[in-house]
Amino acid sequence: MTFEEHYDAACSMALEEVERYARKILKDNPDIHEFIMGMGTWDFKSNEKWLDNEDPRFEPLLDLISKWDKSLYITGNPMRFTATGPKITDW
Repeated sequence: MTFEEHYDAACSMALEEVERYARKILKDNPDIHEFIMGMGTWDFKSNEKWLDNEDPRFEPLLDLISKWDKSLYITGNPMRFTATGPKITDW
């Protein structure tokens, strides 16, 4: 594999982990309705209120993004979804 192929694989794995963590958070916390990420940021939304990313419920996801975002530009990849809804990447 080339370096680029390894890098692309690492990016794909990181995005899969973001989705996995975010969906688990959504399923475990029915008061949170949606996960939204893109343009260098990520948030959870409850009704019409944006939630603080420092919320302890988000710790595994915060740790992942904090560790890898500068290298893999995770938050530059748009995605939004509810706990069981489809992943939307173009809005």
